Amino acid sequence: MRQPLLALATVAACAWLAASCQDKQVLRSLCASDDACITKHDGNPYWACDPDVGDCVCTDDAACMEKEHCEKRPGGDGRCHPNRTCDWNSDCPNGQFCDTETRFCRMEGCTVDRQCPLGQVCNQATGQCINGCRTFGDCAVPGDSCLCLDDAGEPVPCTCDATTEEGRVGCQLGACTSDTCEDKTFCKWGEICGDPLPGEALRRCVKDTSGPYCDQCQIQPGSTNYRCGETGANYCLEDVTTAAGKFCGSDCYSLDGVDGECPNGFSCRDVRVVLQRDACWSNNDCKPRPTAPECQTDENCQGDDRCVEGRCAATCGGAENGVRGYCGCVTDDDCASQDCVAGECEITGRSCITNDDCRNRVDRIVCQHVNGVGRCWIGKNCAPDEGISCADVRAGKGPLR
Repeated sequence: MRQPLLALATVAACAWLAASCQDKQVLRSLCASDDACITKHDGNPYWACDPDVGDCVCTDDAACMEKEHCEKRPGGDGRCHPNRTCDWNSDCPNGQFCDTETRFCRMEGCTVDRQCPLGQVCNQATGQCINGCRTFGDCAVPGDSCLCLDDAGEPVPCTCDATTEEGRVGCQLGACTSDTCEDKTFCKWGEICGDPLPGEALRRCVKDTSGPYCDQCQIQPGSTNYRCGETGANYCLEDVTTAAGKFCGSDCYSLDGVDGECPNGFSCRDVRVVLQRDACWSNNDCKPRPTAPECQTDENCQGDDRCVEGRCAATCGGAENGVRGYCGCVTDDDCASQDCVAGECEITGRSCITNDDCRNRVDRIVCQHVNGVGRCWIGKNCAPDEGISCADVRAGKGPLR
C-alpha cells in the first residue's frame, strides 16, 4: 500500500522541480538587442533591451497602451502599469509618489527635476534623482551657485535656460558651490556681486565700499547739517528697527531719474526731514503761516493739512503717547533754503555752481506729503530694508549664510 504513495510523491516532486526549472528560465536573457525589442513590440521605439534584467523594458510612457504608463528602470520595473490618478503623494500606495506632471502614481524615481530634493536633478534616462544642478535654484544651500565646465574644463556659471522643465532638457549637469555669486542677492547684507578679479572667471561677493553704509553718526540738536562726512549727499538717518540710534545712508539719487544701485539688503529710499523749529504736542500747536495757501475747507489743503482761519495749517506729526512731534511743512517755502558753498549745496551736499542750482534745480528741497503729513525732501539714500538693522550689516550677517 505504501509503494503507490511513494510513487505519487516522487511524481509530485518531479512536477515541482519542473516548475522550478521553468521559473529559472525566465531569468535567462530573453532579448538580444534594442532593435529586437522594438520589433517585438510592433516597431514601438520606446522599448529597449536591458541586460541587467535580460528582458525588454519600456523607456517612456509612449511605449504603453492608452491609460497606462511606463515604470522606467531602475527605479521601476520597466513594465507598463495601469494609471492611478492622484493629487498628492498620500493618494498613492506606500513606496510610490504622485507625479505632478501626469497626475499618476509612480514607483520610486522621478520624471522632472522638481520632484528631486534640493541639490539633485532628475536623470531623464533612468528616472532617478542624481546629485547636481542645472541652475542655482537647484542648490540645497541658499546662496550657492550652479557651475558647469566650459570647453577648457574651467568652472563657469551654467548658462542654459533652466527656468522651465522644457528648458532643462539637454542642459549640462553642473555642481553647486559657494565660491561665486549670480547677483547681489547671493551675498551678505551690504555686499555686492563684484566683477571677476584679473585672471579669474568667477564673480565673488565683496563689501560695497562706495559709500558710508551703516557708519555711525550723530546730528547736533538744532543743526541743519544732516550729512555724514564732509562731502556728498550721504545723510545721517534714524534706525527705527532697533535702539541703535542713527546711521549713515549712501547717496543714490540721480538727476536723470534713474536710482543708483544699492548693495544687498538695501534699497534707494527718499530722505525727508522735519522742521526742527516747530515742535508740537498736537495739531493745535501748528498755526498757519502768513504765506500759507488760502482755503475755505480742509479739502482745499494737501494731505491732512487743515484749514485754520482761512489758511492751510500743518499737521503735528509724530506726537504720540507723550512724545513730542514736529509740525509738517505745507509748501516748499516752509523748508530750509540753502546756498552753494564751495561747490556744494550746504544742506543736501549736491554739487553746484550758483545758489540757483541749490534752490531751483530738480533736486532742490521740496515739501512732500506722505501719510498726510508734510516733510521736507532732501534726496535719496541707500538704507537697510525693513527688518534689517545696521547691527546685522556690521556683523556681516545676511539671508543666506
